[in-house]
Order: sequence, then structure tokens, then C-alpha cells
Amino acid sequence: MFLDLKKFRFIFILIYSIIGMYLFAMVMHKVEINDNANFETLGGALLLLFRCTTGEKWNLLMREYTYIGDFKGKMCVMN
Repeated sequence: MFLDLKKFRFIFILIYSIIGMYLFAMVMHKVEINDNANFETLGGALLLLFRCTTGEKWNLLMREYTYIGDFKGKMCVMN
């Protein structure tokens, strides 16, 4: 039973990591969104969502991902 919950939690985080990579991969790095905490790679996205589920500074991450002000392409980086 306990192993099934771990598998379910991993699959749940994996699915949301892939969705996060699709939506937030091109967001500019700031204070909390940096080289270690971002949605650019699958490993980074998994670690970021695990960090959010443990409650470590999740509110600061959400604040940086929140849309504020006039959007004219300033938040996204185009390759």
C-alpha cells in the first residue's frame, strides 16, 4: 500500500513537471527562478515540484511565476 502511494506521487509529480516544462520553460531567471530551480529540464522540473510539495519557499516561487504588469515579451526569453 505504501509503495503504491509513492508510485502515485511520483507519477503525479512527473505529469505536472512535463506540463510545467511546456508552459514555463522560457521564463527568465530571477532570484528564486535560477539555474537550479526552473522548468527548463525534466530533472530540474522534478526537483522544483518536489521542493514545492515539501513547502520550501513555494510562495516565493509562485510570486515570481505570477504575471504582473504589462506583458510585452519581457518575461520570456526567445532563443
